Amino acid sequence: MSRQLALRLSPVVAFYQVGVAEAEELLIAWRHPLHLPSDEHPTGRPYTRPFGSLAFVMEDRGRRAAIVVLASTINASVCKARVLTELMGQFLQLRRGFC
Repeated sequence: MSRQLALRLSPVVAFYQVGVAEAEELLIAWRHPLHLPSDEHPTGRPYTRPFGSLAFVMEDRGRRAAIVVLASTINASVCKARVLTELMGQFLQLRRGFC
């Protein structure tokens, strides 16, 4: 969504969608606790969630004041599939030991 199509609540406040990469830059610049620099990521930890995400910015008088990133969670079927895969791997490792 472009800034021209932004939802304007008043002449001074606007909300609009941005790319996750742009959101990541803001989260790092604003020193969000999940994106602080570390030995592995000296410029700030990237946003590496393995599921769909949408990011939105709130502007106050043309200045970015807040950002929110919405992301789906791991659903029950994915979780069950992961557990099943892990159990199958453990089973195969045990079976190899007996043969």
